[in-house]
Amino acid sequence: MGTGIPQGGNTMELLLKREEKTRGLRTVYDLFAKLELKPEELSRIRKARPDKTYVWLPDEKASHREGFKSRVQGAIAAIFAGAVAVFIGMNIWGSTGFLLWLLTPLLFFPFSKLLFNSMRQGITVGDIITGRTIRCQSIDELYEKENEIKEKIQNYCQYLEGMSSLGSQQRIDLSRG
Repeated sequence: MGTGIPQGGNTMELLLKREEKTRGLRTVYDLFAKLELKPEELSRIRKARPDKTYVWLPDEKASHREGFKSRVQGAIAAIFAGAVAVFIGMNIWGSTGFLLWLLTPLLFFPFSKLLFNSMRQGITVGDIITGRTIRCQSIDELYEKENEIKEKIQNYCQYLEGMSSLGSQQRIDLSRG
């Protein structure tokens, strides 16, 4: 299902695809969303930092929970990677390979960031540009997110239409009656 979004003579298209999947005894719903753009439209959107503009956000409690979960998993992954590095280092360099434990704190941030980005629920305009599958637990949640994405992307594209007039002047008559 494509929704045409007029954009100054061009047409950006929002592709939405719904799927129903059975997982054991549960049914989950996937919503794939992708904004199809021409190269000139993409370059204009990239200037507006689409990765920082959220189309849909979970509630604050869920956001804190997913942040905490990614930090714990990042710490576990960093410790595991450090242990593997020490094991390999000690087999190659002997006891000096033990110094590779110093990698563990350095690996914490990249692993946490990677895990957070892979499991975060918030949806950005950048996600929609590259295409993202959003997992939903109910049909109501699927339609809520779909409608929110349609509305916010349409507004975002209208705002971008105004970007083409940046640097020009506009005179607005405010006198009435």
